[in-house]
Amino acid sequence: MLLAAGDKAGEGQAERCEVLDAGDAPTGTRILLEGLSALDTPAEISIDTFFSFPITVKDFAVQHGGKNLCLNGKNVRTSVIREGLTN
Repeated sequence: MLLAAGDKAGEGQAERCEVLDAGDAPTGTRILLEGLSALDTPAEISIDTFFSFPITVKDFAVQHGGKNLCLNGKNVRTSVIREGLTN
């Protein structure tokens, strides 16, 4: 799956888009909410369930419900989008 973050740079500005970089994580590596382990979450969810959870960017940190998303124990971060939504 590919995640991208987007925002509008300001009034009358075009939307910007940034693909989130998974670094060297192997394909299929699970992204977890900060503080949860893989044992605390289902092994798989449907695409409808995934899209029912809004994912946002705040201060360059990718979050759901105010908690950071983590990949291999590290916070998933953007480098361009400071505040926005993911798609």
